[in-house]
Amino acid sequence: MKKTIMTILAVAMTALFGGNAAAQQYALHYSDSTTARLAEGDTITHLLQDWEAEMHVAYISFYVENLTDDTLATNQIVTAIDMPSGMNFVVCAAGQCREDQQLLPDYKIAPKSIHNEVVTIEPHFEGLEVGEAIFKLEVGNAGTMDNKVTVYIKLDISKRASISDVHQNPVKVYPNPTRGRVTVGDSEYDLSTRPAGVYVLPYEGSAVRVIKL
Repeated sequence: MKKTIMTILAVAMTALFGGNAAAQQYALHYSDSTTARLAEGDTITHLLQDWEAEMHVAYISFYVENLTDDTLATNQIVTAIDMPSGMNFVVCAAGQCREDQQLLPDYKIAPKSIHNEVVTIEPHFEGLEVGEAIFKLEVGNAGTMDNKVTVYIKLDISKRASISDVHQNPVKVYPNPTRGRVTVGDSEYDLSTRPAGVYVLPYEGSAVRVIKL
C-alpha cells in the first residue's frame, strides 16, 4: 500500500512540475540549409561581403527546420537590441519583405523538413562606415510564438568577410527583370512594393542580383 501511494505521489509531482522539458520543435540554420543546427541562445557574427558593403545592406539569412512529425504554422519576430542611429532593417519571410513585421504572413513547414524560403534580416546602413548592431531572432508557432527558438546576430559594418562571392553557379531566376514576384531557385520573393532598381537576393548562403522594373 505504501509503495502504491509513493507511486501515485511521484506521478502527481511529475504532472505538477512538468517532468521532462517539451521536445524542441524548431531548429535554425544560418546562411545555408546544410550548416549545423544552431543551439538555443547562440550568437552568430555576420561578416559583410564586399557586395553587401557596396549595396549598403546586409543579408542575414536563416533556414527554419521543423523537427516534429506534424505540419507547423510558423512566424518570427526580429528585435533590434542595439542598432546605430541611421540604420534600419526589414524582415523577409514567406517570400515577402516588410519593415512592419506584423504584415508578414504565417507559413507552414512540413513535418521533418527544412522550409525552402529563408527568413532574412536586412539591415540598411547607407551613409554609415562604422557601427555595431545586435539583433534577436525568435521563430515559433504562429499567433502565440509558443515553442520558439531564439538566436542572436551581431553585425559590425566595419568588418568584412575574407571571401567575396556573389553566387556564380547556374541558378534559375525568373522573371528577371521583374515587375513583382521573382523565383530564385526554389524560393519566391515579392518585390511588387519595392522601388525600381537592382536587388540582391539570398541564395544558398550567397546571393543573386535581380532587376526590378
